[in-house]
Amino acid sequence: MKRTIVVGLVLFAAGSVPAQQHYSISVGGDGEGATVKKVQSGSISFGGGSPRSAAQLLLPYDGLGRHIIYGRIPLVYQMMDLTGEQTKAIQDLCSAAKNERSALTKNRRKQVQGKTREDYRAAYMERKAKEDAIIAKYEERIAELLTPEQRALWKKIKKIADDRAAADKKDADAFRIAREKTRELYEGKLNAILTPEQIEKIEKAAKPPSRASRHGGPAQR
Repeated sequence: MKRTIVVGLVLFAAGSVPAQQHYSISVGGDGEGATVKKVQSGSISFGGGSPRSAAQLLLPYDGLGRHIIYGRIPLVYQMMDLTGEQTKAIQDLCSAAKNERSALTKNRRKQVQGKTREDYRAAYMERKAKEDAIIAKYEERIAELLTPEQRALWKKIKKIADDRAAADKKDADAFRIAREKTRELYEGKLNAILTPEQIEKIEKAAKPPSRASRHGGPAQR
């Protein structure tokens, strides 16, 4: 049952309204905000967790317009009273954004194969920056398709989303720094009691086996 609910939510986020949806999201005529109305018993939840509110659905951790580069219309647009023409035009833009993102990520595994963890992180950050640029470009194009009232509401929600993203980054940076200090503290305590011989044995034992030892003979080509 839970699996069916999650699939239903994914379809709703993708722009295809399921036959039985749990919530409808509507916008006031003055464009000041969105309201959520429960239209049948039950609630949307993930893995047995608490139901997700409209604010949580609109502000996913990975960004307000992240669905654009996956070819899906984000909920922030779906909750507006879009015309059929607007919906088609926005979906076309999302599909184009998906194609740009696909070209960007092609062969990405080969590009970092055999590299260090720092290389992986640097490659990820570079790719994310390019994806963010694609999202920003298509958000601007979508904004041109909206009515003045829809655009005003989108700008208000985007401001909140951007502020939330900045706060999340600040929290993440603080956590990373604190975790690094904790790691250094306890590694220092261990290094104070380990002998050089013990350190050498640990490092030697932690090395992965060679191809020859894994196959029980010479390395095979």
